Amino acid sequence: MSETQLLGVIATSAVVIAVAMVLITVVGYVALKRLMRLEERSEEFFRTWEPVAEETRAAAKDFSEQSGELLSRLNTLTALVHKQALQADSLLGDLAQTARRNVSEVDATVRGILDRINSMVEALERVVTVPATKIRAVGVGLGTAFRHLARSRSKPPDRISTDEEMFI
Repeated sequence: MSETQLLGVIATSAVVIAVAMVLITVVGYVALKRLMRLEERSEEFFRTWEPVAEETRAAAKDFSEQSGELLSRLNTLTALVHKQALQADSLLGDLAQTARRNVSEVDATVRGILDRINSMVEALERVVTVPATKIRAVGVGLGTAFRHLARSRSKPPDRISTDEEMFI
C-alpha cells in the first residue's frame, strides 16, 4: 500500500470516527434531553403527589398510634374477660359441687323422714287399726246380739232352727 492510500484510509477512518462521534453525541444529546424531560415530569409528579404521600404517611402514623392504643385496650379487655371467665368457671364448679352435696343431703333427709313416716304409720296401724278392728268386730257382734234379742220373740217350736236350738 502506498502512502497515499494509507493516508486515504486514515482520512476515511478519521471521517468515519468523526461521524460516529457526532452520532454518539447526537444520541447522547437526545438521551440527555429525554432524561431531562423525564426528570421534569418526575419532579412535577413528586410535587403533585408529595402532599398526598405526606397525608398518607400522617394517616398511617395516626392509624398506627390509634390501632396500637386500641390493640392495647383490647388486650387488656381480653385478659380481664379471661380472668373473669376463669373465676366464673371456678365459682360454677364450686356451686355445682355444693348443689350436688346439698341434693345428697336433702335426699338422705327425705329418705329418713319417709322411713319415720312409714314406721309411724305402721305403729299407728298396730296401735289404732288392730284394736279398732277388734272393737268393731265386738260392736258388730253386740249389735247383732241386741238386734237378735230385740226381735226375738219366742218362735213357735216348729220355726226354731237347729243352730238356735244349740245356742239356747
